[in-house]
Amino acid sequence: MIELVSTPLFGVALTLVVFWGADSVYRRSGFILFNPVLISSIVIITLLKVSQISYADYAKGGNYILFLLGPSVVALALPLWQRREQIVKRKVPILVGVCAGA
Repeated sequence: MIELVSTPLFGVALTLVVFWGADSVYRRSGFILFNPVLISSIVIITLLKVSQISYADYAKGGNYILFLLGPSVVALALPLWQRREQIVKRKVPILVGVCAGA
């Protein structure tokens, strides 16, 4: 079991499985507090604490996911640029939402 936990596959698999489950719960309920990112974070932290798995072991795989998020964020630039006029028209609600989310 120790060997499995220390591989990068563990962090990737745990993240994907937990997020998939949290997303399923959110889609069925539609309740805003069941946000998949929030629920996934809570579940993963709880699982790591209860099973006494170090964050360093988990992060070996989590870093792969983090690496893949970079290009996906950059890929959002083109659709945002194409809709820049709509974004400027709705700047107040967008800024309020960003500030509330932060």
